[in-house]
Amino acid sequence: MNYAASYSFGKEQLITAHVPDAPLEARLLLEHVCHTTHHDLLAHGDRILSPEEEAHYRFLLQKRANRIPLSYLTGTAEFMGLPFQVNSSVLIPRADTEILVEEAIPLLTTGTRFLDLCTGSGCIALSLLHFCKGTSAVATDLSPDALQVARANAERLGLQARISFLCCNLFPAHREERFPLIVSNPPYIRTEVIPTLEAEVKDHEPMQALDGGGDGLHFYR
Repeated sequence: MNYAASYSFGKEQLITAHVPDAPLEARLLLEHVCHTTHHDLLAHGDRILSPEEEAHYRFLLQKRANRIPLSYLTGTAEFMGLPFQVNSSVLIPRADTEILVEEAIPLLTTGTRFLDLCTGSGCIALSLLHFCKGTSAVATDLSPDALQVARANAERLGLQARISFLCCNLFPAHREERFPLIVSNPPYIRTEVIPTLEAEVKDHEPMQALDGGGDGLHFYR
């Protein structure tokens, strides 16, 4: 099957499965499998997929039809224009969280050391370090698996020397250090609301990063 026909097949598969943004996601999965860009669909639609590429594409289409999030299938998500590794151990970065980063940037000056609670993939802390030169950070998370992802992202972005990761419940234990700025995107969804969320969220993203307790305010207490 050639590239254009593969895209048409994938698009129809995801439309039939009622996947949101099916045409876009079918294209992104195809580009991920074939290591191509949107240009290839337009200019090289007659390119023949290898048997391995075709099998892998069909495999990912089935996973996406079963509502596994696109970012978990490709292993990456963009945040603040930066590429972040993600897997099912961490929440997928959301565009609306970029507002938090944008608001924090003017508050950070050279030499500032800040704290990021519930760091997950590290997208908030690492974005701030990327855009605020001369700053450093401490990032905490209760999940060792999430911290493994965050460390990998720090290395990928060349920021590992400016950030320390600690596995703990919110604030670092036995540390007297004071931070002029604390940032966080904590769990805030009420427990009773979780079952009403999209399948991609409630069935696949880490519950620990979503569930904010009975009133959504457990973290703040």
